[in-house]
Amino acid sequence: MVNFLQAVAISTAALMLSACGRVHSRVTTQPDELVIIKQVSSVSVKVTSEEQDQDLLELNEQWKNMATDELRSMLSAKRIASSDDGDVIVECLIEVVYGSRALRYFVGFGAGTGHFRVAIELKDREGKVRYSTLSEADLSVGAFGGSMDKVAKKSIKAAVKEFGSRL
Repeated sequence: MVNFLQAVAISTAALMLSACGRVHSRVTTQPDELVIIKQVSSVSVKVTSEEQDQDLLELNEQWKNMATDELRSMLSAKRIASSDDGDVIVECLIEVVYGSRALRYFVGFGAGTGHFRVAIELKDREGKVRYSTLSEADLSVGAFGGSMDKVAKKSIKAAVKEFGSRL
């Protein structure tokens, strides 16, 4: 009986310490007939959130800057230049629901869940989507309500990595 209680206590502690923010990525538009890309005309990132608190709007700006930097670094690593004459554009839309850390901590069971969604698209000059990916993560539990910062950073990095894997 003591071993069972210890196992339950350890499992509960491990669950509370882990931020359940696993990132799920998928390709939403396969890159059919995608030519080798040498130049991108622009990289555009937009971040929206349900919550409009000033501190959270500042975090939105931080996620925008991070995603822009990650995308540009990935393109640079793949030797894809940025130029006004590029044949394609990269657009990234990040949607955030910060949720309630207090509800996650005190209630649990999905109450106060935060959500982070990153959609990245490669469009041609006519605006047709040639390739797109979608990455999503939820934060439903974690130590002291979990950290949305960690989920956001992990989501952005995973989304850019998934997007860049097929370029």
